[in-house]
Amino acid sequence: MEELDDRSSELHALRRRVAELEQQLDGSSLEAYMRGLFDEFFEGIQLIDAEFRYVYVNETAAEHAVAISHARWFSMSRRQRRNERKTS
Repeated sequence: MEELDDRSSELHALRRRVAELEQQLDGSSLEAYMRGLFDEFFEGIQLIDAEFRYVYVNETAAEHAVAISHARWFSMSRRQRRNERKTS
């Protein structure tokens, strides 16, 4: 529970910092700052818009998606792989 409280505090601090930056910077500068910040995270970051489209995926999340995709592919039978190629 303490870890959750710590994460919540970190999130609030980040939100306050973003609000401060929004006041100081124009939109494009803020976007560049946030991309740089998210690129530094060890965790996978995926930003999805209201229509469920990916707006941003950092390198860690992309690497994870590739690893999952490869693992899924190699766990499939030949028949499943053949059918997968036909449908895609």
